[in-house]
Amino acid sequence: MADKQQIRVSFEEQQLKNIKKIMKKTIVLMTQVNTYKPEFDPIIAIYARIQAEYNEICKEYMDTCYKFDEFTDTGGTKKAPIITTLESYRKDILAYASQLGLTPSGLNKINAGSMEPPRKLSPLEKMLNETDKL
Repeated sequence: MADKQQIRVSFEEQQLKNIKKIMKKTIVLMTQVNTYKPEFDPIIAIYARIQAEYNEICKEYMDTCYKFDEFTDTGGTKKAPIITTLESYRKDILAYASQLGLTPSGLNKINAGSMEPPRKLSPLEKMLNETDKL
């Protein structure tokens, strides 16, 4: 019993180290493309956790010698559940990477948003702004 608990703690410690490494690497990449802000750290943590879980599942997949299908009770084959899981993680990683500006399209959206000219104020907004100053 103690051995299983010790293995679990060791695995969790290693997983936490991996998450921290991914977070640091992500922050470096975001800094390089000028999209990093400390306010994004919670999202970066989620992204890092998903990336670490994806890496672990990839290792499991390699351990199965890249078995991509399995037999059903009726004698046919179906896609192995690990493949569906990997596909889902890839989509999530890509979505988070895009939001963080780590993909070409995500970076373009961020840069385009910062290049937009400021919106003109309507006469009502101008009047309200002036009354706030009083």
